[in-house]
Amino acid sequence: MIQFFCDGQLLYDPRNPDYAIYEPKCELEVNKTGSLTFTILPTHPMYDALQKMKSEIEVYQDGEFLGAYRVLNTDLDFNNIKTVTCEGELAYLLDSVQRPAEYHDISVEDYFDTLISNHNDDVDEDKQFSVGAVTVTDPNDSLYRIHNYESTWECVDDKLIDRLGGYVRCRRVNGVRTIDYVTSYGNVNTQIIRFGENILDLTRDIRGEDIATVLVPLGATDEETGVKLTVASVNDGKDYIEATEAISIYGRIVKTVEYDDVTVASNLLTKGSAELATLCKPSILLTMTAVDLHLVDVSVERIKLGDSIRVISEPHGLDEYMMVKALSLDFQHPENSKVTLGTVRQTLDKAINEGQKQPWQEILNAQSAMRQSISNVHTIVQECYSEISKTAEEIRAEVSESYLAKTDLETIQRDFQTSITQSASEIRMDFTAITNQISNSVATNQQLLEEYIRFRGALIELGKVGNAFTAELSNDQLSFKENGQTIAYISNQSLVITNAEIRNRLSLGNEERGWFDFIPRATGNLSIQWRDPVS
Repeated sequence: MIQFFCDGQLLYDPRNPDYAIYEPKCELEVNKTGSLTFTILPTHPMYDALQKMKSEIEVYQDGEFLGAYRVLNTDLDFNNIKTVTCEGELAYLLDSVQRPAEYHDISVEDYFDTLISNHNDDVDEDKQFSVGAVTVTDPNDSLYRIHNYESTWECVDDKLIDRLGGYVRCRRVNGVRTIDYVTSYGNVNTQIIRFGENILDLTRDIRGEDIATVLVPLGATDEETGVKLTVASVNDGKDYIEATEAISIYGRIVKTVEYDDVTVASNLLTKGSAELATLCKPSILLTMTAVDLHLVDVSVERIKLGDSIRVISEPHGLDEYMMVKALSLDFQHPENSKVTLGTVRQTLDKAINEGQKQPWQEILNAQSAMRQSISNVHTIVQECYSEISKTAEEIRAEVSESYLAKTDLETIQRDFQTSITQSASEIRMDFTAITNQISNSVATNQQLLEEYIRFRGALIELGKVGNAFTAELSNDQLSFKENGQTIAYISNQSLVITNAEIRNRLSLGNEERGWFDFIPRATGNLSIQWRDPVS
């Protein structure tokens, strides 16, 4: 269940029609500000409360804080319907400037803390952050950085993320706006992304242009000599390292890699060797999109941004944990929501070895079959049709909706039809709902439905299965039952009841002629009193 709050006031709750908004969508991506968009009608209580660059909207999903967004733009159409565009709270780091400064021998944690502290000095209290977890480090734990009027976000992005990796994350800790700089988000999701079940697309990008068989690692620059650190002192006088086997295949391909923060030659050799082990072979970049199975089964853990989640695709020889890089959330049409998993880099020889389990042509055929088969891939199709016809006697409007959801476990089809007929004497509304469900657990699903309502031809029965009291509505009678026996019913303008208990007054008569009122007195006697009709 989704809720939006604007500056602490309720903005959206799907259970409350007074606080309805339309087409709310959220785009989330690691190390990006993210966005939130929706439309709002002039009749909404919060319509005039949305202030550009000031109002903040907090989004909660299932009671869990999902993110905060400030209103960026509000566009009006001819009917004064607002389309609201918001940006994530990480954008607050664009509102501050890092003054000229030079930092030496500073740890990642201290440097990040300095950036956020400078930011807090520049902005209002409602845009300030408290520094939370900082788990990213550099090899020497000694950074060298220069500032020259860049925005705080530019410094974070360029001087930390681009050089050291890691992820900047915003969250709430006891209601306090908190920012982290971490190597990973930390949560390993229990859901599994599986071929033939919820994988929508998988892309393999095989690359050879980045191959290097000889690597020259370069470290920090000596301030006195201006010369960069090499591995020569710990590598028999050679400033390069080689991949012998790769040279025999591809020849000598020399490239350099720079580690400006590394000041120790042995550390530089270690990092360079690890880099060469990756660069000496063509690589495959894997990217995929998938469906969150939490949308069809609430018992499955919901996928969150930054989660590490297992991906299994036997046709691709893939069984890896991949990071949730981006989420596209459509709150009113969750079937359109999408999960994008980050890139996994495989060496070509690993992929070939694993791919031998199934030839590439079979993989392509399997991918094609997966996209065409709605019996295996989670697919939701929703069709709406409306028609208005007018004759001399009546106006008739028909709206129909067909909803189809398929997984490898079940098929659910629902057809809804609404008909509104207006004539000179009446307006009639007809509703039709048909639900077909095929599942390996039909009995269980049927039982759950029957706890509340059952349709038996023209008969509707209300009440939990096994309860002593139920109600039945047919074409000619509304009856109330106890232990299967009818104890009262309404039919042909009459109420028939086995036993009746009147607590206050029993009246016989009508508004035209008057009433005889049977009234119990405090003394225990029963009185009959005449009551004149209403004049």
